[in-house]
Amino acid sequence: MGTSLLTTSLPPGVKMASEYADADGINMVIFGFGGAGKTTFICHAQDHPKGRNVILLDVEKGIRSVSDRDDVAVWRPDKDSPRWSDFEEIVRWLVSANHEYKTIGVDSLTSLYQLAKESVTPGQPSQPEYGKINAKILKAVRDLKELSTSKGIHVLFTAHAEEVRDKDEVFIRMALTPQVIKDLNQVLDGVGYLEVDPSGKTNRRKLTLQTNRKVIAKYRQPETGPQLAAEIPDATLGLLLDQLGTKS
Repeated sequence: MGTSLLTTSLPPGVKMASEYADADGINMVIFGFGGAGKTTFICHAQDHPKGRNVILLDVEKGIRSVSDRDDVAVWRPDKDSPRWSDFEEIVRWLVSANHEYKTIGVDSLTSLYQLAKESVTPGQPSQPEYGKINAKILKAVRDLKELSTSKGIHVLFTAHAEEVRDKDEVFIRMALTPQVIKDLNQVLDGVGYLEVDPSGKTNRRKLTLQTNRKVIAKYRQPETGPQLAAEIPDATLGLLLDQLGTKS
C-alpha cells in the first residue's frame, strides 16, 4: 500500500486511483469451446442484484441454452440480411440512451468478426481490408468498454476457443486473428478461459484468468484488496461481482 497523497487539493478532473477502480464495472472476454457455458455465464448476472438487468447482443443467434429465461433481453441482427450497421446501431443506443441495463453481453466476438468482414469485402480480405475489419471491431469494443468505466456497467464478450501449435507446444487461445487478440488484451481488463470438467464426470466449470502452459488468459487487478484467483472453480459472474466488491 502506498503512502497518502500529501497535497490537499487535486487538479480538475483528477481523482485518486481507488475511486476510479471502485466505480468501474467488469469488462472482459469469456472464451471457450462449444458447450462450456459462456452464454449462460453472462445471463446468470440477471440473478445477482449487482448484475441485473441483462441485455444480450446475440450476433451468433445461439441462445438455446438460455431460452428458458424470460427475464433476459435479447437483441439480434436482421435474420435475413444481417449487417454490421445493425450492430453499430444497437451499440450507439446502449452508449447514448438512459437505460437500466447493468450487464451487456456480446455473443460472440467470433461471429461479430465475420459480420465486420462481410461489411468490408465479400471475398478474401486484402491486408488493408484486414486493417479496416480490425478497426471496426476495436471501435465497437472500446465504445462498449467505455460504459464500464463511465457508468459502471458490466460488459462481457464471448469468443470461441481454438488450439494452436507453436513448435512442440499446444495452447488454447481465442479463435480470432492475432491483431484482434492483441487489441482485446490491451483494451479489456480480463480474458478468461471457461471450460467444463475435463474428466466429464461432473458439470462443474472452471474459469482461468492467468496464462499458464495451456491457456492464454489474464485479469488486471491491484496488488492489494479483493483478488480473483488465477483459477476459479464453479465460477459465476455473481461470484466475480461479490469478490471484486463492485459498486454497480
